[in-house]
Amino acid sequence: EMDMENLAGFLQTKLIYNDDLVIKLGIRQEDIDLTVNNYSTLKLCKSAEQCSVPVDVTGDTLNYKATTYNIGIKYNALPLFSPFVSYSQGADISDTGRLLRTATVTDISLIRTEASIIDNYEIGFNSQFDAVRLEVAAYRSTSELGTTNKFNEVTGVYEPVRAPQEIWGYEALVDYTINPSLKLLATYSYV
Repeated sequence: EMDMENLAGFLQTKLIYNDDLVIKLGIRQEDIDLTVNNYSTLKLCKSAEQCSVPVDVTGDTLNYKATTYNIGIKYNALPLFSPFVSYSQGADISDTGRLLRTATVTDISLIRTEASIIDNYEIGFNSQFDAVRLEVAAYRSTSELGTTNKFNEVTGVYEPVRAPQEIWGYEALVDYTINPSLKLLATYSYV
């Protein structure tokens, strides 16, 4: 059993210049406590001959702290072309439960569960042509530590993968307003 407490404080502001330029800025301080009592890991078998050895693990409280930032800029002067760009960060703890269930150490504080900071970048535009609205965006998310776990074929347990991770993609949306009660919408995305 895991008990998680997450406390976060943030400041966010929005500045508007001449009704055309919108700038959003923010900062967030995250504090996550994950408490686990003493426990024993499960015996996991890859085959009848290859099984992990259950381990008695001393519980503790794992603490994660992260400060993240965001900024976004949008230019609204032209209905036919309103570009935007944004940068934001997020904090993520990988699937800690999976790591704890397959631990190979005797103290929870020895399990590598450092929080990952994820950087998100986005650029795009909105356009309005009478009854047709178009949105196009491209994005990229990166993390120095990564957020995944990998099954170790030799030991039969999951281990954190501490390697850079990158996700990118783009998306487009078109909607057409037929009348105030009916709208057609089409989207496409690639990740």
